This record gives sequence, C-alpha cells and structure tokens, in this order.
Amino acid sequence: MSVAANLNDALKNYLLTALSVKLTKQNSEEIEESSEGHSLLDLTYPQACESILQFVSRRYSVSALAWLERRGNRLEAVFASGRLHSQQMQLSIPADDRRLLDAVKRRISFELREQQGAEKTRAPQLISFFPVAVGGEIRSALIIGDEISSENKKRHISRFCRTVASELEILRLREELDRRGRLERAVQKFNESVKDIDTDDFWSSLVQTCAELMRAERGSLLIFDEKSNSWSAKAAIGAHAPVFKKERENFGERIAQKVLQNGKPLVVEDVRETEIFAAPAEWNYKSNSFISYPIMIGRRKIGVLNLTDRAAGENFSEFDLEILNAIMPQLAVLMHSAMLKRKAGEFEQLSVTDALTGLLNRLYLDERLPEEIRRSNREDFPMSFMMIDVDDFKSYNDDFGHAEGDKALKLVALCLKDTLRGADVAAR
Repeated sequence: MSVAANLNDALKNYLLTALSVKLTKQNSEEIEESSEGHSLLDLTYPQACESILQFVSRRYSVSALAWLERRGNRLEAVFASGRLHSQQMQLSIPADDRRLLDAVKRRISFELREQQGAEKTRAPQLISFFPVAVGGEIRSALIIGDEISSENKKRHISRFCRTVASELEILRLREELDRRGRLERAVQKFNESVKDIDTDDFWSSLVQTCAELMRAERGSLLIFDEKSNSWSAKAAIGAHAPVFKKERENFGERIAQKVLQNGKPLVVEDVRETEIFAAPAEWNYKSNSFISYPIMIGRRKIGVLNLTDRAAGENFSEFDLEILNAIMPQLAVLMHSAMLKRKAGEFEQLSVTDALTGLLNRLYLDERLPEEIRRSNREDFPMSFMMIDVDDFKSYNDDFGHAEGDKALKLVALCLKDTLRGADVAAR
C-alpha cells in the first residue's frame, strides 16, 4: 500500500473519530474571528497554526509566541511572533522528552529557562511549553515567551490546546496527503521528461528539465574536476546565461564549493539575511532565494545544481528540497552515465559496454550495483533490481545458429532500451 493510501485511510479514520470533538462555543467564535470567519477545518494547516497564535495572543494578552511542529523525533519552530521571532531563538526539543509527556499526562504546561551564550547580555527568559498530543503522541506544541500571570490562565491555555488538537491533526493529515501527492506527480513528471531528453544538448536539457519542475527561471550545473580541483559550467539557462558560462575568476568558490564539501543541499529564502557574499552585479538576479544541491554518487563528488529566480518571485521552500531529494538519485545516474560516455573516450567506453547489444556490461554493473545498494540503505530510498533470462536461448542458438542468436539478443536489448526510463540502467 502506498504512503498516500495510508495517509488517506488515516485521514478518513480521523475525520470519523473527530466528529465528537468540538471547540467550546466561546473559543470557536473567537478563532473564527481571528481567521476572518472561517472555522479551523476551513483553513490550511499553516493558516490554522497562525490563527491559533493570533487567538492566544489576543485572548491571553501575550505577544511572544511560537508554534512547534514535529519533524522526525524533534519539535521545531515553524511560526513565531513577538520576541521569539525577532530574536530568532533556536526552539527545538525532542518529541519524547519526559517533561512534555508528563505535561500531557498531568494536563499542565512546563517551563524552561532560555539558554544563553557566554556573553549573557540580558537576563534569561522563562518559556512555557504547552504540548499538543493526539492518540498519546506529541504532534506539536505552543510556546509562550511572556510571563503568564496565573496558574489558572495556564490551565485555560492547556485546555485550549487539548481542544484544538484533533482539528489540527486532521489538517496536518490533509496537508501531508496533498504534499505526498504533489511529490509523486513531480517525480513522475521528471521521469517522463528525462526519458525523451535531447541527447544532442544533454546538459542544457537536463538543467531545463529541473528548472521547469521547480518553476525556476534560471539554473546552472557546475561540474567539479577532482584531479585539477577546478570547476566548470556544464550548462546554464535563463537570463545572462552566456555571461555566467564565461565566468572564470573564483568560479564556484562563493557557494558551490562549500555545498559540495559539506555534501548537504542549501535552501536560502533570502540571501540578504545570510553571510553569503553577494553575486557579481552583472549576473543581475531578480530573486534573493535560491537552491544549491550537491550531486554525488557514493563518495564521488560530481557537481552542484543551482536554481534561482523562482516564477512569480516566490521563495524556495523545504518542499522544493523534498522534490530534489526524490529526483536526485536518477539525476546523478544520468549525469554519471553521460560523463562516462563523453569523457572516458572510445576505448574506456568500450570497456564498460557490451559490444553486441550496446548495453552496459558486467564490469560496469559490478561497480555500480554495490554503490546503489549502499545509497538506498543510507537514504532510505527504494530501488529495484531485475534479472532477466531469455527462455530456451541455448536451443534457439543451436537450432538457428549464432548469427540468429545474436539478432535475438539485440532485439531483447532494444526492447529494454525502449521500455526503461532515462535514469534506469540495463546491463548484460
């Protein structure tokens, strides 16, 4: 059963069990007022979280607020207001922290004192955590950074968090279902695009495919040569692409080199809020948001894909990174195969190619298969491996001769090439 199907079943079950859980009339009316007349279930999950913060701020006269969402086994801040936003505090806590579980069990909040660096320029603030649990599992938490005047008010806020928990879980499941669907469609679109990719202009076509998928008007593919320790622009699309390709001085040092060294993608919503040096003025970027993604096979460092100038001026997000995470294994294999064919030369190409069928040979398979298995285990990414045997081939060879047997093998190879996606590998 697919992830989307599991989420759909979970959503249906939750909708049924949540019918008996309602907001109190007073809270419901005030949240609807905060969200311009909409009930929580009429909103998206992010809108509902923001509406809850607005409601709590007005209802309980607090301004320093944050909403934590479960990411893996940690609760991390996704929205913040007041002091918690302006100070850009690092708000994160393990979801299985015993204090959170105890607070849920006792239906109370718990407090943490803010940790500070060695400078200690001000008195540490007390932060109140109000965990939100569904089915005994902590899914999110409300944080208040202002002093709460009474224990009675804390109990009211804690009760409010319990009240909205089921509606929030329904919205979260809806969003997750929609996100998974969009992700599957994006991967399917990529696979269809690269299957018919223009081999005469392979590198530009590859960058164009990725840019269209991410709705980016500009993109580039930088290749790193480990022997010479240098970078080259394999392809660039969009405005000022020719200028970018001619760039030589300190090429790749601003971002690509660090991204490839770290082996981790970089998603920047606004470069002005980072310590990254500004790009040359003649590049004339329209957007301050970009993605730089390292391309690697095993430990081999191939290059970096850069995307910027998102359509309609939008910023890149973590969901865009999820799309790239999903397509990057296929992209890396495509690039590796293309680089092997073009860079290795005719002799080296023949050493990994079956002369009769044109498929890759056993030498290539013995090298690549262990790398793909390790990558699949490391990244928890599914892979498939098929062994195909031609029935009664020996008898066919004996009856009709080796020449006809060779024709049969070529026909099988042709069928494989026509059937497989561009990122798949067939070997003999």
